[in-house]
Amino acid sequence: MKIIHIVLGRANPNRMNGVNRVVHNLATAQTSKGIDVTVWGITASANLANDELNRSYKTKWFLPSNWSFGVTSKLKRAIKLEKKTVFHLHGGFIPVFYSLSRIFKSAGISHFLTPHGTYTSGAMQGNGLMKKWYFYFLEKKLISRLNAVQCLGHCEASDLKKLSIETKISIIPNGQNWNELKTKLKPYPTNEFIIGYCGRISKYQKGMDILMEAFGIYKTKLNGKGKLHLVGDGDYSDEMKKEVYNMNLINEVTFHGSKFGGAKINLIKSMTVFVHTSRNEGLPTAVIEALALGVPCLVTKMTSMDRYVEKYKAGWALPSLDPKEVAQYFMISEKAHETDELKILGDNAKKLALEAFDWDIIAEQTFDMYAA
Repeated sequence: MKIIHIVLGRANPNRMNGVNRVVHNLATAQTSKGIDVTVWGITASANLANDELNRSYKTKWFLPSNWSFGVTSKLKRAIKLEKKTVFHLHGGFIPVFYSLSRIFKSAGISHFLTPHGTYTSGAMQGNGLMKKWYFYFLEKKLISRLNAVQCLGHCEASDLKKLSIETKISIIPNGQNWNELKTKLKPYPTNEFIIGYCGRISKYQKGMDILMEAFGIYKTKLNGKGKLHLVGDGDYSDEMKKEVYNMNLINEVTFHGSKFGGAKINLIKSMTVFVHTSRNEGLPTAVIEALALGVPCLVTKMTSMDRYVEKYKAGWALPSLDPKEVAQYFMISEKAHETDELKILGDNAKKLALEAFDWDIIAEQTFDMYAA
């Protein structure tokens, strides 16, 4: 078997783009199984020959067409040279993927798609009528041509089924690269109860408005003792800082900005509990990182992590997006910290990450999907 992953960008794990990180780690794990794996990246980078990473798999870069649906002649020629190859596309609502799926289908080439959360009900609401028009007239046709869709969690699979599309669905989560967690840097020094978040600072998708309101209730009405630490950046960062100022919580909230490598890992390690109040997700990799580091998690159903967390008793699944209810769970986790219950939950979190989110296991699951 030969596998070619196609992604927008360079599959660089040292970027904020979670899709690129996932593709890199999946390709690495598949290669470790003795499979011939190549990542094709469609990128506008000026130097296509340059690759800043030492990878175990092969790479090939293609410039995008001047037309969003266009497939360049170089990319078409490259596809013609591939025989008995499985193509795996990453991302939804990407016009060039629509055109590629037509080429694959007409040539009888097996091809799969991981939408990475773009088909969840929350994500489908973005851009309103334009996105709905695109989905029903174009994206549905792409999906119908696929051999299967890889959904990262049960929410995404359920939402896709509601769209009434006849397609095979495989639920395979993202994984954790354990080498990324190894760092010689000292953890962020604190003995405080820290409610932490790592990811894009996005108001709607990531539910940062819910998190901010909940934390305000926790501090001002429930007299919570904890602090809030945020790692990441995004279009809601400036507005969120203004809200912190207006709520008189400047000394209670720390914005660390975007961090990578050991600096990011050490900040997550310092968190007492990790929270993700997302309205829609594929499967948030930062939550998996937190679990692997032994940090109990507070997650919404929309993260598709709720069932894992509840099964392993690795934190709490938030029953709703009501900020008042989220604030109550901040208090519950604070009290668990005071009684050392969080240490038990943290041990469960590590066990969960080892058993459910190991890339070697996930690589085998993708092979089963390709062969089905």
